[in-house]
Amino acid sequence: MTPVRAEKSSPKVSLNVNREGFSILQKGEPAIRVLWSEINQILAYKRDLVTEDLVCWDITVTKNERSQTYSLHEELDGFGLLVDCISHELTSFDKTWRQKIITPPFAENLTILYQKKEK
Repeated sequence: MTPVRAEKSSPKVSLNVNREGFSILQKGEPAIRVLWSEINQILAYKRDLVTEDLVCWDITVTKNERSQTYSLHEELDGFGLLVDCISHELTSFDKTWRQKIITPPFAENLTILYQKKEK
C-alpha cells in the first residue's frame, strides 16, 4: 500500500471520523480505515506555500505488524473533526499543538503531537 499524500489541490480526498477511528476516502479507491489504537505517532508541521502556510500531519499507524504513514492537511474535508476527536481519544496528545505549529510563520515547526507509549 502506498502512502496517502493529500496535496492542497486534491479535493477528491476527504476524512470520515467516528468513535473507533477515521477513514481516508479517495475518489475511486477503497477507504483506508485507521483505528485510534493503531496510531503510533502524529507529527505536525507547516508547508510554506509562498503566500500562506499549510498545516500538515503525518500519522503513522501499525496494522498487522506493518507501519504506514498517512500525510493529511488542514484543508481536507473532515480534518477539523479529526483534530477534535484525536484530542479526546489519545490521552497523551499535545492539546497545545496549534500554537507551536503556526508561529513563527513560514517556518516548518516540526513537532511530535503524539507518541504511543511502549508497553
